[in-house]
Amino acid sequence: MDIVMSVLKSLDFDPITFACQVGLFFVLHFSLNALVYQPIMRIRESRDRKISTSLASAEEAASEARRLKSEYEEKVRSARAAGQLALTEATEAAEAARKARIEKARAEASEVLKAAREEAEAVMVKAEETLESQSEQVANAIATRLLVASLGDSEGRLVMSKIGGAS
Repeated sequence: MDIVMSVLKSLDFDPITFACQVGLFFVLHFSLNALVYQPIMRIRESRDRKISTSLASAEEAASEARRLKSEYEEKVRSARAAGQLALTEATEAAEAARKARIEKARAEASEVLKAAREEAEAVMVKAEETLESQSEQVANAIATRLLVASLGDSEGRLVMSKIGGAS
């Protein structure tokens, strides 16, 4: 201990000054702790609590946003699927209606064509009958003219009346 005391004397160590400095240190330490450090620590803790509360709230909001987003995306997917199904059904219905109209038009066209053929056949039969009756008359007229031209008027008519032709 003598060595320590001799070193301290060589450094101009004064125990009273040392004791005052230690006393002032503790007084300042406790004063600053009570007046400055503790209020700062309370403010810091309060800020940390607010931050952690805000972070928890933000995490809850983000979780809710993710949930709402997934619900929205699911609704969009189901709406798209329903829209696609409705489009497919409408397309199929339109195609069926188009085919029905085409079949109806074909049936009507077939009936019109059938009626036109029947009418054409009737006209052809009538024309054939008219042609037959007129061809006999024309043939008689030609034969009469040929006979009249080659035999003379009275003899040609006489021959025609005997064979049953017109005079």
